[in-house]
Amino acid sequence: MKVAVQHNFLRPEIVKFLLLLHTLNHVNIFYTLINYSKVMQIQRIQTVYIFLAIVAMAIFMVVPYGEVVALGQTPVEAEQLYTMAEYGILIPVATVIILLLVDMFLFRNMPLQRTVLVISFMITLAVIATVCFTLFKEARAEGMDAHFSVWDILLPAAALFELLGIRGIMKDIKLLNSYNRLR
Repeated sequence: MKVAVQHNFLRPEIVKFLLLLHTLNHVNIFYTLINYSKVMQIQRIQTVYIFLAIVAMAIFMVVPYGEVVALGQTPVEAEQLYTMAEYGILIPVATVIILLLVDMFLFRNMPLQRTVLVISFMITLAVIATVCFTLFKEARAEGMDAHFSVWDILLPAAALFELLGIRGIMKDIKLLNSYNRLR
């Protein structure tokens, strides 16, 4: 009974390496041998950060962001404030979610991806300021006491994820620039 022996001489990595050996001069061959396993690998961790920012903003859109309590009334009446009811908060939050969704698929154009992410970060900071203004300034003007919700931690978390995404994009841009210098 004959057993067929399968040789792996034609694996794609070996073919690429042999082509490199054939076409490059000796200095480049040595450099390629050393860095063969490190051939331009871009870390896409920023996609995970952008996705987590999308999730945080989407959850923030449907949960209460605070409550106001009417002062001076014996039966305490607390009213939950929802993002869906406040268009001044809903529109920027929806804009950030849409920008982040678009940004996830801009990985081929990193400078544009960074720009869109910076814009969404700025809008997220504006949403944080708007929530604080709505809770405290308007509630106090109407004679009410305002309290943050537990869910308000989602806004700084989304901003943090956006910052981490910007940092990841900057690392990839630096990595690509260093590879371009080596060519």
